[in-house]
Amino acid sequence: MKCKSLLLVIVLIASSQQLFFTAETTQISALDEQQPMAQSVASQWQMNDAPPIQSGWSANTWQPDPKGALWDLDFSPDATKIAGVEISDNRLFVWNVSDGRVLLWIHHSASIVDVVWLSDEWVLVADSGINWYSYHVVDNGSSTPHTSTEMRSGQWSDSLTGTYNGYLWGLDASLNHSKVAFCGNINHLNMGGEIVIADLFHFIDGSPANAQHFLPQYWSVDCSISPNGATVAAIGRNLTTYSDGNVTYRDIVYGVEVATGVLQWERFVGGDNSSAWAVTWEPGGGSYTIAYNHPLPSQPNVWEGVATAYAEVDGSVFWYSPIPQNVSSLRWLPDGSYLGVGLFDPGTISFINTAGQIQTNFGWHAVKSGSTSIPEDITAITTTSIPGSTTANQLMASAGRDGSIEIWTVDVTTFEILPYRRLGPAHVREIAVHPLFDLVAIADSSGVVTVRSSNGSIERQCFHPEYGQAVYEIPFAKSVDWFNDEAIVAFSDGVIIACNEFNKWSWMFDLRDHKTVGAFGRIAMHQTSNYAAISWSSNTLNTSLDGHVAIIEPMSGQFFNEWQYSESHWTMAFNDFGTILASVGQTGGVRLWNTSDPNPQNWMDDGSPYSHSGYVGVTEWMPGVDLLITAGWDKQLIMWDIQSQSQMRQITLQNEAFAFTELPNQGVVVVGTGNAGNSLSGQLEFYNPQNSTLVNSYQMNHIPRGLGIFPSDQSLVVVNHTGTMLVLKLDADGDGWIDVDDDFPNDPTQHEDSDGDGWGDDQTQSNGDYCLNTQGSSYQDRNGCPDSDGDGYSDPDATWLAHPLGAADAFPNMASQWHDTDGDGHGDEYSFTVGNDGLRVGESGDAFINDVAQYRDLDGDGCGDNYTHGDDNGLRINEAGDAFISDPTQCNDFDGDGYGDNYTFTLDTGGLRVESGDAFPMDYMAWSDLDGDGCPTSSATGLAIDLYPTDSENCDEDLPFWLPVNLAILISNDASLWHLDISWDSAADNTDIIRLEYALNNETISPIDSDFSAIQVWTSIGAVSEILTINPEAGNNFIHLRLIGIPDDGDSISRNWTSVWIVHTDGDNTTENGSDNSTNNDLDSDDDGVIDSADNCPNEFGTIANQGCPIIYDTSNQTGNNGSNPEDESMNTSTIWYVIIAVMLAGLAILAIMAIRYNRRTDKLAEGVYSMAQPSSFAPPSTPPSPNMHLPCKECGGFVQEVMHQGNLWTWCPSCREWQDFLGKR
Repeated sequence: MKCKSLLLVIVLIASSQQLFFTAETTQISALDEQQPMAQSVASQWQMNDAPPIQSGWSANTWQPDPKGALWDLDFSPDATKIAGVEISDNRLFVWNVSDGRVLLWIHHSASIVDVVWLSDEWVLVADSGINWYSYHVVDNGSSTPHTSTEMRSGQWSDSLTGTYNGYLWGLDASLNHSKVAFCGNINHLNMGGEIVIADLFHFIDGSPANAQHFLPQYWSVDCSISPNGATVAAIGRNLTTYSDGNVTYRDIVYGVEVATGVLQWERFVGGDNSSAWAVTWEPGGGSYTIAYNHPLPSQPNVWEGVATAYAEVDGSVFWYSPIPQNVSSLRWLPDGSYLGVGLFDPGTISFINTAGQIQTNFGWHAVKSGSTSIPEDITAITTTSIPGSTTANQLMASAGRDGSIEIWTVDVTTFEILPYRRLGPAHVREIAVHPLFDLVAIADSSGVVTVRSSNGSIERQCFHPEYGQAVYEIPFAKSVDWFNDEAIVAFSDGVIIACNEFNKWSWMFDLRDHKTVGAFGRIAMHQTSNYAAISWSSNTLNTSLDGHVAIIEPMSGQFFNEWQYSESHWTMAFNDFGTILASVGQTGGVRLWNTSDPNPQNWMDDGSPYSHSGYVGVTEWMPGVDLLITAGWDKQLIMWDIQSQSQMRQITLQNEAFAFTELPNQGVVVVGTGNAGNSLSGQLEFYNPQNSTLVNSYQMNHIPRGLGIFPSDQSLVVVNHTGTMLVLKLDADGDGWIDVDDDFPNDPTQHEDSDGDGWGDDQTQSNGDYCLNTQGSSYQDRNGCPDSDGDGYSDPDATWLAHPLGAADAFPNMASQWHDTDGDGHGDEYSFTVGNDGLRVGESGDAFINDVAQYRDLDGDGCGDNYTHGDDNGLRINEAGDAFISDPTQCNDFDGDGYGDNYTFTLDTGGLRVESGDAFPMDYMAWSDLDGDGCPTSSATGLAIDLYPTDSENCDEDLPFWLPVNLAILISNDASLWHLDISWDSAADNTDIIRLEYALNNETISPIDSDFSAIQVWTSIGAVSEILTINPEAGNNFIHLRLIGIPDDGDSISRNWTSVWIVHTDGDNTTENGSDNSTNNDLDSDDDGVIDSADNCPNEFGTIANQGCPIIYDTSNQTGNNGSNPEDESMNTSTIWYVIIAVMLAGLAILAIMAIRYNRRTDKLAEGVYSMAQPSSFAPPSTPPSPNMHLPCKECGGFVQEVMHQGNLWTWCPSCREWQDFLGKR
């Protein structure tokens, strides 16, 4: 194993509190909030610091790189992955070894100091305290690190219970992957350190740990499990501090039994003042090797490193190998042939054989300093073997303080050690995108050019020809370009190579062989020839001065032209036609060269047409046109038209410019800008070149050193100066799926449509496709399933039943219907139009979705047209549906008479009802009630028959009846005529007719009925005032008048007058002759308050309201007068008078009876215009008669009914209120 200098650890842990470069937004991940438990706790790690989607751009590819020192590393057992821990940013990195993609990038709350693989897919890390974390790692080929994975966590101290705080120093797993060992310092006064041994699967699946531990006197710096898994070798730090501040070491190595945790042996590492840092076992077993440092005997203040192999059995030294530099780590190759020892200052690997002899040193860990790089320390070493048919089947990798990992292939047969991969570029100066393929060449630090594909994987990687050799200054890649499918890279020392697809350089040009190189500038390849333009400074002290620009043929090393200037020229580029070369000097002057001549010796400097105020980071040409783009640290972007030699556009940027590209499909140009002072922040600025407006921006950490677009899809590739690569693609909906791969580019909830029907495959979303592999257009009940009729509801299938059992289309071949709630075969989507008659036309669907018996409603009254009912003694029961399908006001007809039970009415001007419906819903012979008195004109249930259908006050009873009010007749004669002056105010409401009759004779007694003749008939009940004349008859001097009032129903009433002809002797032609009951106009014979001339009953006490007559109700149904004697007086005379009166009354009664009978026989009038049959008696039958059936109404076609009116029987239409046919007398 390996370990690190205590001083170095203290320095690095302290440095982790400072600000380091990061490629992405450094946020605290969810893991930081979790406090590890003292057991193996399972959870799911989630990343929350990935590059966000900004302005519609998503990082489809994201390859972060370390920004600080890598502290430890380890190969996975299958050699496909390598894990490293970055102490400054508390990160775990896991890379794919072959293509360099980052698989895991996990932040922790404390510095991560050790890493070891538990299996091919599980890796274990521990922080500087007592916490451990294990993670599941699966390489799924992703172009970004995993954003989520399984994990476990716990604490290692006190046999994994976490009782004590402490500091971890060493971590190891046995070769057979059964045990894990932790070792470190315990923060307790009575303890030195602890060594903990536990079952490996406890950290993968939480199975029992079966932990053992040993508490050594001295805290343990490093530990390693023997190849046979029996013993843990652990270094104990035996440190003595003196009063003067001096420190001495006499470190111990402990041998602890794995099975029991019992100490087997304890030995000193070396002599006095030996500080051990790493221990490992020789793969064949039997010996362990320790790397330690001690002062040189001759120079106590100068320390050297030592690697020593010891026999396990007794600790005897097999070999001892001093090393000039301090050591940090060591590891044997898997076959045990060589030992690699990591060194400080410079950071190289010392390669030692089994005899302890140093064979070689190699390694180029370095950090950029000015125009070159200086070596950096190695912190850890790991090895593995790889399958293959060659003998170069072992890998050795080193981690350095520069944040990089160098992986070397070792062929022990040929003793060839070659660079295989360098991960973690640490510093990038420039990029170049292949003109035809999605490849980007990246100018890395430490002598490497890396070509990556669009998914971030390394397609090729080439190294400086001197890579790994001992040099004072380590060059870095300064400039890149493409030519003939090869990446052309120029290094800072002036070496130029062409990197081909086989990871080798096909040619090399070394400017140092021709010129003095203080600092190399840039290279630009002429695309139509083999020529190249290069720039450099020959001033080794101030590289901004003494600039050179030359045209060379790099493959042959021939120089064709060279120009020298007072200042260096950095960025440079040929236009697309190869006719113009542009470059910019240190102070911002833009210079052009005419390169149109086929002979490069004739190319010439055309001068400087314009200038920036300071360094210019961008010199580019717009594709296909002679439009030069320059942008500098003066925050100005200038578009210069070569043809017109004029400035076309100038844009003020938000920050200093470093990179540029154009997005023709978007109509924008993109400028990579950042803070040149500290390089910590950067952004992409998107501008509309037509109006110079900023349309978008994309924020990123650190300055973007290179920009370009991949030709296949116009995706934007950007690499910042720390080496983080992003491929940005449009993601309009921000769902993480770029538009070109997103079947739903404007829908953040969906991205894939397997069957191509427009519905997304994510069924957890509301717009997910229910039928993933079957095209469909349904969208109502479920999305994306077959929909034969195109109504939005899917066709039913075996698992998705039709409505109402399920939600599928109950009518899959009827586009207008889909649901059938009541299952009656008629769809719930009911529609219709309304005809001119107000009835529904073209009904479709079910008007009653919850009623299986109904679906149509012609009149729209809410009652279905399918009318059914039961019968109960002639009445309908259990009615369902509409008994009147064309009448929206009616539904039920309980009595079945054809009139609906919903009875309504209004009143006409005469106060009679305008009816609708059945006023008597339980009587099939009754339906109308014009006067609203509750009596029908006919009945099957014994209801009172309305004898007065237009009189609300009366029904079947006899009405009170009287002669006209204020009746007055004045009889007179002149020489030739009788004159009758007749008047009254009004007649009774139930008056049918009033008839005036007369008879002439020569007697005072009243004539018989046959002698009377009618002279006038009135049918009005209003006021009358008329004068009638009658011709006299010779010999008949008496005139007898009789006024008969005939009611609508009941008995008639009459009144008689008699007068004598007056012979006038005075010659006057008009002599009055009053009647016998009107001689005294002021007389009131019966004292009832009505004078006799106005009293219809002058000899009977009556009421003023009844014109002096008493109110008499006839209940005997007999005709004639009322049977009372108007001359009757109260019996207050003597008894004899009573006897006389009784005899007279008896005689009068006999005469009255005879008169009544006679009157019944003779009162019937001949029919004529004014005649009406007299009322007859009526008694309801014992059983209801059947109703008479009549033809419908002649006007409206409605039902008609029989109505008695004024003693006549008519048919009447209550609907249109029209009389129909006369049926005869009652």
